[in-house]
Amino acid sequence: NFRYLPSTHLEKAIPFLKCGDYAGFYTSKEGLDVSHVGIIIRKGDNLFLRHASSKKETMMVIDEPFNKYMKMKEGLIIFRPV
Repeated sequence: NFRYLPSTHLEKAIPFLKCGDYAGFYTSKEGLDVSHVGIIIRKGDNLFLRHASSKKETMMVIDEPFNKYMKMKEGLIIFRPV
């Protein structure tokens, strides 16, 4: 079992996300728990997701604004290295 943070509750968690956190994007699709992964990056006051984009025009590792990316996702699972 695991817990995830629904996207509707994300704003309260954003201040606690740290640069280097691993982000797993929860999905309710049968047979999957996580649909994609990335790394949280902070640049000043801005939060980004560093991930491998599969979009045809940007098939590379990119830094995407975190809030923009999360608009398309059901929830978030954070893994923090110790």
